[in-house]
Amino acid sequence: MKKGKLAFAFLALSSLVLGFYATQNNSEDILFPRATDTAYEINLTSSNAPSISSETITDFYENIVSTPLGNPIHYEYGQVKKATDQHAYLAIDGYIKNLDAISGINSITVVYISSTPVSIKAGYTVDDLTLSDTLQSGITYSVNPSMNFFKVIANNDAQIYSIKIDYTCQRRPVEEDVLVEAETGLINQNMYRENNLAHGGAYVGAIDNCGQGVQIDFYSYVSGAHDFEIYYTTGSPNSYHNVYVNGEYSAKAVYSVNTGWGAENSYNPASVTVSISLEEGWNRIAVIKDGLSSDNPAYGGWAELDYFVVKGTGSDYVPLEGGPAFTGTRLEGELAKVNNSGDAAAYNENASNNYTQGGINATGQGIDIWANIAQAGTYQVQIAYSHTNGDNQSIASIRVNEEVIMQTIALPYTGGKAWNDPIIAPDEIEITLNYGRNHIYVTREDGSNWFTVDCLVLTLIS
Repeated sequence: MKKGKLAFAFLALSSLVLGFYATQNNSEDILFPRATDTAYEINLTSSNAPSISSETITDFYENIVSTPLGNPIHYEYGQVKKATDQHAYLAIDGYIKNLDAISGINSITVVYISSTPVSIKAGYTVDDLTLSDTLQSGITYSVNPSMNFFKVIANNDAQIYSIKIDYTCQRRPVEEDVLVEAETGLINQNMYRENNLAHGGAYVGAIDNCGQGVQIDFYSYVSGAHDFEIYYTTGSPNSYHNVYVNGEYSAKAVYSVNTGWGAENSYNPASVTVSISLEEGWNRIAVIKDGLSSDNPAYGGWAELDYFVVKGTGSDYVPLEGGPAFTGTRLEGELAKVNNSGDAAAYNENASNNYTQGGINATGQGIDIWANIAQAGTYQVQIAYSHTNGDNQSIASIRVNEEVIMQTIALPYTGGKAWNDPIIAPDEIEITLNYGRNHIYVTREDGSNWFTVDCLVLTLIS
């Protein structure tokens, strides 16, 4: 059936979870950053002894012992032979050393039997063991917390029963739930509704045409399936929106509860959960009206959007120093306010989010994009568009926020491509955007032919 009017979509800005991060030293050993409030132990005992089957003295590599943090630590053994009920039996000059860093070592306790004390060396890297001393069996030896590696050395035959390493650090953060207000995303500014009873004091309403809705830029540290909760109100139960991720269809959200519409003295949203797949990194999540004439209610019905929750997976991740770097985004034309034209967005399966915005039929007509930008800076702008008006090119003017000066982008004839086959214009300009809300005006220049807008492609330059 034909796609048509009465659509709703939304997106919102994401919160970013920052925390400790993994780094690497010069020998590429993983370091876990220190934190003074969390203590852990690694215990080398008979339960995780190296798998040596012979009494012959040998060297042994790659004995792997897990830590409370879940990361494996590899150990190397020199001049070692099979031992019963012990961690290792070292011959003279035999040793045990870790090959992966254990950041924040506080102390080491070795329980052993030998005619002479064993020695210990410690250092920042595995090849730079500068600290050296002897250990008495069962006596805790304090280590400079800046040391990450140790080596226990036998000065005579030594039966090593256990080695306990105390260290302090913090677990990698785990992916948690992130709440995003719908009204903070890329929306038609005429759809912004204040209501003290709504979460955050506002919601998105008046989404009446297919292709309309909300888009957010969301950074995910973990790739794969995520539950996505949508909090909505509707007086038309079984209305629905479709969710798009990075321009592609992802899920259908059906609003089955008749909550009634938001009012000054009443606002009672319900929620629905869908599963979406996110990439590791920045994602564009859009919730839009995207229905059919055969739907009941027709064209997907009607709904208002309050807020979203991207559910955390509980998986741990390595956060980025200073937070994730924002590199750019795409701003959908159909999610903008249309100036001087009443035309609805047109369904287009070749377009990002499956819609383009037309109705730019006269000089001065165009779209007003009201978008939150995650990082202030200078951006390169290109337009994804279509136009089939012979050999004559179209020209788009772009103005940002309250700037008076407009810049123009040439939109060449697309070489016989149809209206439903948008391309990215080879021409580009540079604009300066603020952190947070920005207005970007795209209008038809004097002497230009008609064109439709799929999206604006923004790339951060500086």
